[in-house]
Amino acid sequence: MTTACAKCRANLWDDEIAAGRRACCRCERTAFDQLRALPALFRRIDQTSALIKGSGIGVIGSPNRDAPAPVKIGVLSLTVNGGVVTQLQAIEDSWRAALAWSMGASRHPSDIDGATTFLSNNVRWACENYDEIADDLKKIGSLHGQLSSIDTGTPPPKRFEVYCDTTDCGGVMRVTINTERATCPDCDTEYGKTEIGFLDSQYGPNPNKHAA
Repeated sequence: MTTACAKCRANLWDDEIAAGRRACCRCERTAFDQLRALPALFRRIDQTSALIKGSGIGVIGSPNRDAPAPVKIGVLSLTVNGGVVTQLQAIEDSWRAALAWSMGASRHPSDIDGATTFLSNNVRWACENYDEIADDLKKIGSLHGQLSSIDTGTPPPKRFEVYCDTTDCGGVMRVTINTERATCPDCDTEYGKTEIGFLDSQYGPNPNKHAA
């Protein structure tokens, strides 16, 4: 029986366990919100890519922010074959296969509405029943993060490793400075944001970990 969320590794609530969930309701809501936000982000990025390719200086997100040159390749790679829609369709195809549904037609690289509509309509089923849901939720979050980063001109928070403080456990968690909660993948010990700040990390022992 699964007792921890496949995505965030937090312990599932009793009703989530009873329902046989693979991922918790919180991770489901996050993915749903990210999927709903992707079309508007994608269209702004796609317009920007056209402008960057020669028709002038683009505007990303706020009306006063110029399109920075370093994001050019990243913008283009996300809006063509192999980009966001292609990666979302790969998730869709795997869900269709698990449901024994026929495969949908290959989507045009700009069909962000079709790709996100299918996934948002079926994300609850996947979180309740699909064994490989963790990787798919991470991919959705990653794509949302990439588009948001380009849209705002703000790089995503850097991830780093922190080490579980439980005796005889060598678990490693990847977090950012904004991580609110992390669960050790080895022993399922949960850490809140303040506790994470006192863990040893890839940068060495935390000198404040035993402070009062």
